[in-house]
Amino acid sequence: MREKSFYHGCAVGVMAVFFIFFIYLLFSISEDGSLRKRQFAENKEIIPAISVEKIGKSDYVPHFEKVSYKDLPGFQNDNFAEAYPALLKSCDKILFSPRDRLVKKVYWDQACKALADIKLVTDSTVRNVITKYFDPFLVYDKNGETVGLFTGYYSAGLNASYKKTEKYKYPVYKLPADALTLNTDAFADCSRCVYTVRVKDGKIIPYYTTADIMKNNVISDKDVLLWADNPIDVMLMHIQGSGVAVMPDKKEIKINYAGNNGYNFVGMGWILKSLDLLENGKGSMPDVKEWLEKNSSRADELISRNPRYIFFKEAVNNEGPIGSLGVELTPERSLAVDSRYIKLGSFIWLVTKDADGNKIEKLVTAQDTGAAIKGEIRGDFYFGYGDKAFHKAGRMRSKGSYYLFLPKEKLL
Repeated sequence: MREKSFYHGCAVGVMAVFFIFFIYLLFSISEDGSLRKRQFAENKEIIPAISVEKIGKSDYVPHFEKVSYKDLPGFQNDNFAEAYPALLKSCDKILFSPRDRLVKKVYWDQACKALADIKLVTDSTVRNVITKYFDPFLVYDKNGETVGLFTGYYSAGLNASYKKTEKYKYPVYKLPADALTLNTDAFADCSRCVYTVRVKDGKIIPYYTTADIMKNNVISDKDVLLWADNPIDVMLMHIQGSGVAVMPDKKEIKINYAGNNGYNFVGMGWILKSLDLLENGKGSMPDVKEWLEKNSSRADELISRNPRYIFFKEAVNNEGPIGSLGVELTPERSLAVDSRYIKLGSFIWLVTKDADGNKIEKLVTAQDTGAAIKGEIRGDFYFGYGDKAFHKAGRMRSKGSYYLFLPKEKLL
């Protein structure tokens, strides 16, 4: 009986192995009969993502494929000296962080110190440090794809005054004292841990929506930072998260992000399209602005449909905009990313195009985040301030890829 059971067990085991192998093939072969893209090329070094902030249980950690610098499109055409100031800003946060912002921080420290020690900043001196201390890795998403969405943003401009007048009557609010931050991470494992709340009758409830704030005057005038002359310009600054206020005496004051009311962002382009108010093929920020200016009587009602509201503060030493990393952003060298997947401060080789089809192949650094920037391969390219930046950023919606520069894990 024991011998028969033994052979019977072996037979069952063999059948189970073949069944598992069959299922593996079934799910590994795509409709065209080829292996799925997640089956990475043989003999390529694949590593899991660097350490990130707490990730929800259902979120995917991207993988990186080590490549050579000659595999990076346009690598020889960029001027690394132009990227140098932005790289140093990221390095300052890495070097002087009270905790390890990145895995293998000792190697990041080594690379950043080498950058800081450059005596004569040229394309070749910066490039030599990058290639000596870093290796490039192509980023894959959960589907084995290397292509994602890249958009643009800028610093919005508006005319404003410290005093409310018949002309300047649209509020730009500071972070109100009754807007409290609730972090539930201390109580439970969570994919979304931070909320903006207020207290009413001894109970914690969600903070006011945009509609509440715009229609019901629920925030005191004491919490007004500035008064603007155009509600559409205020809306644009909410979308961008920062701006430049031109005062009556023509002095320019930089305005930075201070907080939000805790709700998800709903784009104005989507709102207008859902109401069939935009023609097919339109939906860029310039299109949205043009429609609202032509239909200004409806602007307030439509703007209030986006529940997310942004609060601002005047820039310290007139520096800004300040990204989520805590440094001043550099035009065309700062990138907003989803920090669940790409660590803030990371160096990135970006490969995409602007709205006019011009190649963007350059060294950038992850210094910001955004409510709409979600995904393993997703970026928002900072264009700077002014009308030119607005028209470039507002029309950009391009496919692209990026390569993460990780420090070589050896002391040099």
